[in-house]
Amino acid sequence: MSTDLTFIGLGRMGSALAECFIRSGKSLTVFNRSPDKTTQFEGEARIATSAAEACAQSPLTVMCVSNYEAAQSILDDQEVIAALKGRTLVQMSSGSPEDARRSESWAQSHGIAYIDGAIVSYPAGVGTDGAIVMFSGDKTHFEPHSETLLVLGGRSRYVGRPVGAASALDCALLEFMYASFAGMYHGVALCKAEGYSVDDYFESLVDIYPLVSGTAITSAPMIKNRNYGGDQASTAVHHAAIVNIQRASKDRKLASELPDALVKMFGRPVARGSGEDEAPVVFEDQLKPSD
Repeated sequence: MSTDLTFIGLGRMGSALAECFIRSGKSLTVFNRSPDKTTQFEGEARIATSAAEACAQSPLTVMCVSNYEAAQSILDDQEVIAALKGRTLVQMSSGSPEDARRSESWAQSHGIAYIDGAIVSYPAGVGTDGAIVMFSGDKTHFEPHSETLLVLGGRSRYVGRPVGAASALDCALLEFMYASFAGMYHGVALCKAEGYSVDDYFESLVDIYPLVSGTAITSAPMIKNRNYGGDQASTAVHHAAIVNIQRASKDRKLASELPDALVKMFGRPVARGSGEDEAPVVFEDQLKPSD
């Protein structure tokens, strides 16, 4: 073995991760199915001509390609399997908790130590204090490489033995992020339709952050204890506010998929008699299939 670790997959995120490892002082072997993407690493890393050659160079292989299906198309090769046997594979491709469980099972069947990873950051944020990178799986596989892996972000951490834990947290955090994006963009449309300043709207978004973070802090114990009593704002009050958003959207003939969905989500607890509970009671209806 000639390098500290091997990195497979040099797209935007993969390249950022590989560069971060290099900056941390680790020697690297890199491989990408499209060789043109390896040119940026000339003089910085050993460039392998095949995945099997790359995996044979290091005790640790980190992989970040488009998805788990693409990853398996590389891994399901007898030479790659032989090179990885007795070594550690860290899968950081995009997927679901079930993808992680299948990948761990595949690795175990071939005598490969497996860790699953997930990144909540743009490529430019990799290695910064704010980057969130999670790892899950057998801790005895993670610990020997923890110093190497945790350089990827200031909020990097091991999140638990269930191998799907990192992916589950990744999906949950990204769901919140994308729902926020959707609300932000729909809000822009509403402001423009009413002739209100878009610049002022975006400035005002910053002012609402404390309300969002405060709600997260108060929601956690309510959901943990499944006790939603409070004296701040009932779910019925929230539901009425969302109905106003829905009405404003339809009055201006704007797309209304988002407010429609929110009216439905917050309307369920109201309909079943929980309207006086605080907003976290909406959680209860997320545990069962929607009608």
